[in-house]
Amino acid sequence: MKLILPIFLLLITPILSDSLSELNKKGVNAIYKKEFEKAVSYFQESLKISERDAKANYNLACTYSLMIQKDFCTNMELIDKVFFHLSIATKEDSYYKSKMLKDSDLEILKSNYSFYKIAGLSNKEILEKVTWYGPSPGAYGPVDKFIFKANGKFIYRKINLENSTANLEWDEATGTYSWEGEFFWLKFNKSKLNFPQSKQKVKFKDGILEVEGFDHRFSDSTDPCSA
Repeated sequence: MKLILPIFLLLITPILSDSLSELNKKGVNAIYKKEFEKAVSYFQESLKISERDAKANYNLACTYSLMIQKDFCTNMELIDKVFFHLSIATKEDSYYKSKMLKDSDLEILKSNYSFYKIAGLSNKEILEKVTWYGPSPGAYGPVDKFIFKANGKFIYRKINLENSTANLEWDEATGTYSWEGEFFWLKFNKSKLNFPQSKQKVKFKDGILEVEGFDHRFSDSTDPCSA
């Protein structure tokens, strides 16, 4: 009697595996046809068979990403779902950490801190891949932003609110930065924005930059759907 259960499991495992594989294939075919809702249903069925299956989780994340790409503001609530399923996929199979960095299906999310964190990049690496935006108090979007380069230099841009023309103008300052443990220092070059020439400490935690001397924080969000 004790042998019945193990034998039963040996018999049913290939059946479940075949079903999982077939559902994933159907989901991928639906993606190629741009039938995204149908693809979602196939991958969700796959996850009912094996909720930690790396391939099904990854494919579902890609499907949600393509839906976001099709209509960002309508589907932006799917962003958290993309990251949820990518997290599972990469934990179950580290292969997907490198795959996601090259996958065009996920292109629209490659400006997000969480995307690179899931892929296993360090804060130093992520800093250079993301544009860091200040708040968006009006319809024109973020008032300022930082762009960090791999060569230890940065660009800071701020909207010139005194300009009343239809086309917004950006004032610009440059400088250098250097890491010290889990935080880093900025040093602005001389510019018309008149930043202090002394070093300014920057705290970088959970995708947020807190820059000494600024009354607001910086994140990866452009807040594009708030207008």
